[in-house]
Amino acid sequence: MNFWRIVPGRKEVRSTTLGKFIHEDYIAIGWNPVRDLTDVSEDDLETVCRRDLQGWDEDQIAAAIRAFRLFRYRMDLDDYIVVSADGFVYAIGQIKSFYYKEEEPSDMPEEIWNLGFWSHYHRRKVKWIRVMKVPFTDLPDNVRTKLGLPPVIVKLSVDEWLALMSALLQKT
Repeated sequence: MNFWRIVPGRKEVRSTTLGKFIHEDYIAIGWNPVRDLTDVSEDDLETVCRRDLQGWDEDQIAAAIRAFRLFRYRMDLDDYIVVSADGFVYAIGQIKSFYYKEEEPSDMPEEIWNLGFWSHYHRRKVKWIRVMKVPFTDLPDNVRTKLGLPPVIVKLSVDEWLALMSALLQKT
């Protein structure tokens, strides 16, 4: 069992993405031009991402590869997830499905689609345990630091997870 932190999308769409996560019981990452990775081996991930994101900035491609490696190949059923961003913890959940790519709408204009943040179609179903809004200032320093790291997905240690749960339980 593993413990993860995920950020719900870019700042421009974060509140909408967070609402979709909570109301539709999933977590997701963007990079929508990347094909369905269900049948793609981890060894082929970098090649697929580079082909599907051709023309994108190298930093964006590297971030996508890192995020997909964790989201598609490292996360597992019954792992726990914390959703946090902008100095707040928003939800705690448990992963309840394998990776899948939601079908994209066929009527979306290409210029919107190519922005890469219209929606997040690379998904995993989640059972939400608790939805909240707890400021990072209420958390231990080591947890606050880890939750504030820039990658979309960060793995938490058991000790960090227990410290987070202890702090959150004090807020109920």
